Amino acid sequence: MTQKRSSPLNNPSQEKSPVVAVPGIKNYKPGTTGTTGSGKGVRQGGKPRVMPVEVLLRCQMCGHVQKLVFGYPRVPEWHRCVWCNELQPVAGYKVVGYGLGIPQPLAPFQVARRVQEAEFNAEYNPHG
Repeated sequence: MTQKRSSPLNNPSQEKSPVVAVPGIKNYKPGTTGTTGSGKGVRQGGKPRVMPVEVLLRCQMCGHVQKLVFGYPRVPEWHRCVWCNELQPVAGYKVVGYGLGIPQPLAPFQVARRVQEAEFNAEYNPHG
């Protein structure tokens, strides 16, 4: 009985990949991308790819403030307002604030309710 021998499929080749001379790139190896720092991650000193950004925007149609979170290099072109449901270009909004860790802005009815609660507490609890 004869058996056919075949190499396992997942075995990497034991040979090192040759270094090819490519103008402008030192020690280029085939099968890798030619960008600088492509092999380095953030922990090894490379640059992060996407930085989260939080922005408070005021809608031009209804005037409500809303929070938008996106990755920095990829700013969205369009955004739908959560109050008036209008699709607008992001460039059409007025930026009220930006940063990281911004809390969600309160709706007008939430602000009114907090004012009522504060008045109620001040009236019935004068010591605090």
